[in-house]
Amino acid sequence: MNTVQDTPKKIHRFIGDFEPVGGRIVIPEGALAHQIRRVLKLRAGEQVAFAGGGREYLARLARLDDDGVVAEVVETAASDRDPAAKVTLYCAVVKKENFELVAQKATEIGAAAIVPVVSRRTVKLNVRMERLRTIAREAAEQCGRNDLPLLSEPLDYAEALRQAAANGMNWFFDPSGRSLAAADQAAALNAGRLGLFIGPEGGWDGEEIAAAARAGCRVLSLGRLVFRAETAAVAACYLACWPPAR
Repeated sequence: MNTVQDTPKKIHRFIGDFEPVGGRIVIPEGALAHQIRRVLKLRAGEQVAFAGGGREYLARLARLDDDGVVAEVVETAASDRDPAAKVTLYCAVVKKENFELVAQKATEIGAAAIVPVVSRRTVKLNVRMERLRTIAREAAEQCGRNDLPLLSEPLDYAEALRQAAANGMNWFFDPSGRSLAAADQAAALNAGRLGLFIGPEGGWDGEEIAAAARAGCRVLSLGRLVFRAETAAVAACYLACWPPAR
């Protein structure tokens, strides 16, 4: 007679600024404690994972009450999921909810920071930052990241270009640029921090492209096809974060 085994219960992961004290993680009453107790309906004795600051803690819930949640750390591990490069995505704000898609996918891929940019041809100007933070947190927890990307308030193009000067290298994507090559990916690994510029639906204008070149950006394309802005952002992030092994 065959015996049907129980399916192992999913271990929920939570990302935040967690710092164990005395082998315990204490979460005061608030949104996260409410999620654990009331939404997920977890109970004492169940295991969960807390991630943040490049570390992950497997913990057993010890106490859940009106004062918050206390979990006892069972195991600590350093992150081995970090991308090869620290990538900041400077993406022009795109219409409808497409920028939310960009933030979600860039988080899943491993972007370290996401900066909404207002360019000359940007149509949509409002960005719901709290909504973006929620999307990024959910995406990070779902994909197994051990940190959250830094989400910036929207910057105008000139300010974004000035900020990007602190990066070791910047890739500026436009169909007029040369094709991204393996040599660019190899160089990015030694750059420390890499910036990616993705334009709006109508593309960058000529003056913006010229300004990027003057600022030392590598003006590149993603090949012979012209992608939608959100597609270009996802493709560029992946190529930057996970270049082929040298």
